[in-house]
Amino acid sequence: MTATTFPAAQPQPGPTRSMRRTIATLVLFTISLALGVAIHVAMATPPPTVDRFPTIDRGVAEPAPAAAITRAITARDPKALATAYSAELLQAFQEAITPLVDVDEIRYAGGVEQGGETLASYVATGHDQQGQSAISGFVIHVQDGNITSFN
Repeated sequence: MTATTFPAAQPQPGPTRSMRRTIATLVLFTISLALGVAIHVAMATPPPTVDRFPTIDRGVAEPAPAAAITRAITARDPKALATAYSAELLQAFQEAITPLVDVDEIRYAGGVEQGGETLASYVATGHDQQGQSAISGFVIHVQDGNITSFN
């Protein structure tokens, strides 16, 4: 058996200078990009969360004018209503509590106040024109101690 000899392997030439420069540029770009993204994520403030279903703060006391008209309506005293409030205001109230035509109870649900204006929300229970039980929500807008509108 004879031994076979292989010629000595020629060493592969290393990367050329332009190839090393290209690799260094790509590595530097990748590191810079990753560092920039990391800094942005760390420093950016998250957007404020939006409450999709806000509730009314019950901290605002029920305004006296709104309480007075709701008491008069639940007391079923048309004479007191006619003397204390205009026909236009009572008509606006009737439109606000549609479909109710007979009111049994009105409950204060809460309100918000800013600069002399108060929005007081209520839930009314009663009966509609067919005599069926119904519930209606409405808001009384009180400005400077006077009822200005209903929603």
